[in-house]
Amino acid sequence: MAKLINKSPFVDGVTERYDEIVPISELKYDDDNYALYMEASNWGDDEYFQSLCKSIKENGLRNPIVVYDNNTIKSGHTRVKACIEIGYEKIPLVRSAVEKPKSQYDNMMALMMENQTRPSNIGRQYNQIEVAIKGYQTATGKACSDVIKKQEICPAAQMSFNMWSQLKELELNRPDLFSRVVDSNGAKLSPGKAHDLMMTDRKKVKVMAISKAMEEAVTEDDVKYAISAVSNAMNSLQEVHINGRDGGRRKAFTNIQQNTIGGLVHEVFTNAIAHSINHRTQNPNYTVAFPPKQHNDEDIYFGIHNGGIEVKTCLVKDGNKMRFVCKNPKVGYFLFAGFTPEYDRCYISYGRTDVDIWKKAGRGFANIDMMKLAKADVETFIGSLSIDKKAEKVIVHTDKIGIAD
Repeated sequence: MAKLINKSPFVDGVTERYDEIVPISELKYDDDNYALYMEASNWGDDEYFQSLCKSIKENGLRNPIVVYDNNTIKSGHTRVKACIEIGYEKIPLVRSAVEKPKSQYDNMMALMMENQTRPSNIGRQYNQIEVAIKGYQTATGKACSDVIKKQEICPAAQMSFNMWSQLKELELNRPDLFSRVVDSNGAKLSPGKAHDLMMTDRKKVKVMAISKAMEEAVTEDDVKYAISAVSNAMNSLQEVHINGRDGGRRKAFTNIQQNTIGGLVHEVFTNAIAHSINHRTQNPNYTVAFPPKQHNDEDIYFGIHNGGIEVKTCLVKDGNKMRFVCKNPKVGYFLFAGFTPEYDRCYISYGRTDVDIWKKAGRGFANIDMMKLAKADVETFIGSLSIDKKAEKVIVHTDKIGIAD
């Protein structure tokens, strides 16, 4: 370990020229620096921080920090943090020959320029650009143009304007892909590849037949009848018996695969909704469940309105989790139904949703983003969704199924 002087990381022959050695307690941190870089661990920079601590502890501090006249740190926030982590009380510094920029935006640009030797980190660099854009808007009272982003902000953050643009689109439209890029620092999924996946998925989006009449196409009575039909059907299945090899009688639907039961539930529920609507309108042809091929993007088709409804059913697992899936994202009116494994409780909602409610990457099935469903403008007939902000997850609340006439 290097020999230390004045309880500081100064090492003769290692540390570059400095003006003085001061107590760390006298230094002032720059709020703009925190906004730009936050805590290193937030962006996966903990490995870099630990290696910096190891280097300073074993070899001393090579480059002194730079401070303004009032002891506000200009360059070296992470080095100061590392010295505190190690246990040093003082640190060598250089006094800046220039004053601290008065504009928040100019100060941010100066901080980014000072930190261009840091290892690349996609999440941190993206955050720098986002914070600097806001700083520019605050300082000038104007929107930040693409020219400013291209020529000033992105170069200072050492990220291309094209990569930032791709990440911005991902954050807004596909936060699942954005998280995969940032969490792995691009190692498992690059920004370019993630953007390609998003664009490919967009091409697969299907827009169902949409009509204004679909807004109130499903009523609470229709839903109550349909879930009652499901409950009756599942109870009836339990009463179906067949002859056993021993001459006795045994239940026919024991140990049936869940996806088979799920398929039956979907058929019963969908047919019951269509039947109830036809009964309510006193028109047996008002709707058609599972229509012919030319309209098979919808589960229930309204020929008179040229509109349709996609029905999504699933199990509520672990008491409060649902997963609605689709081969490819669709835009239109959806009827969402989640049933408990005993088919005695459920969650039902209905409304129009857009493509951004779906999460899909590559060849896998698309999944409903439950956080977005919880915030969507849909009518909830039975049960409810709540958001656990602390755990950042959606909780499904089901209601008991009653028997309708």
